[in-house]
Formats: sequence, C-alpha cells, structure tokens
Amino acid sequence: MPLVEQLKKINSVQIIDHINSYQEAIHLCFKPLLDQQYITQEYTKNVIKQGKELNFYYLLTHGMAMPHARPEDGALKNGVSFLLVKNGVQFESHEFNPIYCLVGLVATDSDSHILDMMDIAMIFGDNVSIIDELRKANSIEDILSTLKV
Repeated sequence: MPLVEQLKKINSVQIIDHINSYQEAIHLCFKPLLDQQYITQEYTKNVIKQGKELNFYYLLTHGMAMPHARPEDGALKNGVSFLLVKNGVQFESHEFNPIYCLVGLVATDSDSHILDMMDIAMIFGDNVSIIDELRKANSIEDILSTLKV
C-alpha cells in the first residue's frame, strides 16, 4: 500500500509548531502507532536508544528523519506515521538539524518495509523543496496532498 494510503488508513499524521526535545518528537511521532497496537512501548525507547548510540542513523537528509528500530525491538504490525514539527527539533548537534519531518517506520521483518522506503525515497529524494512545502501545511490534508507522488 502506498505511503499516503497507509497514513490515511492508520490516521497517523500530526502537525505541531514546537517540541522541546528529539525524544519527545520520537514519542509523539510513534504515538498513533502505539495507541493502535502497531508497536510496544519498548519500540520507541529502542528507537531513541539506538539513535543516540549510532549517531542518529535515521536522519536521512537536512530536515528529515525516518526513525525506526529492528522488528524484534517491539514491532507488532507494519505501519508508518508522520510528524511535522514546523519550528524544527534538534537531534543533539547532528549536521542535518533542525529536523522538521519525521516519518516513523515499523516493520515486523526485514523485508516488508522496502516498498515504504522506496516511496519515502521517491518523495524526499529528488525534491529539495518538499520540506519547505510541508512546513507550510496547515492541515493533515495539506500534508497528504504534498506527499503524493
């Protein structure tokens, strides 16, 4: 299922102006997936822990992150979420700061998220202005429309 369709189905898109820390941003990003039992509470904790230990491997480009952990770290169902932080959030002193868009990814095995990653790469890969476009969004519909490839 395409990324936008998954976000609609799961109802997992959120917009906020400000957040105090990257830890809070990750918790909020995954909250819809936790509430709908796509993940355990341990999954989000593992995303934060592994990110810090591995220099935030999930910060993919300036302004964009794809936080995720391994399937055995608490993934229950495949899912995706999206958090827009309009004023950005700092992931310590990482070169891609500030991060505005977080695409939370959950996969129950090492292969099922490949199509999601391809969608994310198509959306964010060649479109350098998409972060700026997304930051102008005032509604979930605006975000979903901007994310359509």
